Amino acid sequence: MEIIRKNLGIYGANSYIIFNDKNAIVIDCGGDADTIVKILNERNLKLEAILLTHGHFDHIGGVEELRKLTGAKVYGAELERDLFEDANNNLSKGTLLGEIILKCDNFFKGGDILEFDAIKLEVVASPGHTEGGVLFYSKEANALFTGDTLFSRSVGRTDLYSGNQEKLESSLIMIAKDFDDGTTIYPGHGPESSIAYEKANNQYITTLLNR
Repeated sequence: MEIIRKNLGIYGANSYIIFNDKNAIVIDCGGDADTIVKILNERNLKLEAILLTHGHFDHIGGVEELRKLTGAKVYGAELERDLFEDANNNLSKGTLLGEIILKCDNFFKGGDILEFDAIKLEVVASPGHTEGGVLFYSKEANALFTGDTLFSRSVGRTDLYSGNQEKLESSLIMIAKDFDDGTTIYPGHGPESSIAYEKANNQYITTLLNR
């Protein structure tokens, strides 16, 4: 399994292209869908699905265009429907992207296993940044896609619609304890990291673990 990270859209969120042989999935797409399509075409890949970590506009702004260009189905958390389908809640209203109302093709919940040919991801609920935010974990690659729950040396904010600080803290403790130190973290913003690095260098994580 190979992973390509692209920082896309005018608001700078990470999109991930995950592929194995001739099939691919994309995690989040904040814009510049044509960039993703170009990569898919260069590698002769078929996009099977678009998976969403949460419903904020900077992660879903390019999804509709990518769906139209590729025919891929869109997968989101059932608990995020109130963000996907409401421009006020997903914060797109008043932005340069315009109002975004996104209808997912399929919904998942924490604990589900999503399989697309040789690509297999576990859905891990991680409420806090938003109520329905999730992580995607690949056991094969020991890779954890953390959306806006956890960044390199930082964490997601909780002062927006459906955010909750206590739930975020519980999610962060879960990540630090349930995934081994060698797990690579692929966040929604910024560079890759690892569980080991965050446990040693992320003040939010270290504070929680030392309570």
